[in-house]
Amino acid sequence: MTFSFYVSVEHDESHDVSAYEGFTFKYPDRERKETFYSGDPVKDYNDMCEVLLQKLHGEYEGCVVMFSSSVDHFVFDVPGFYFDENDRLQFDEERKIEDEKYIND
Repeated sequence: MTFSFYVSVEHDESHDVSAYEGFTFKYPDRERKETFYSGDPVKDYNDMCEVLLQKLHGEYEGCVVMFSSSVDHFVFDVPGFYFDENDRLQFDEERKIEDEKYIND
């Protein structure tokens, strides 16, 4: 049996980044969790990924990471955010402007 970490984001699914309240992952035992919230979603997501990678290459080797749809909704709903070629969260001001035009049409 493969055990999984579960990743989610606290956000109300609006187009406003101010509704962001952090990325959280639950441990495979489902009882413990860690939340990353500095107010900077890019930093929080990428810091969380580093911690998860350390755990997957250490005591939790063989586990997998599952992502809640809330993560995808955040990236697609909040203008300017995207995943790069390494699956790391990024923000681009020009992309934000283009995304906002699309949202407001």
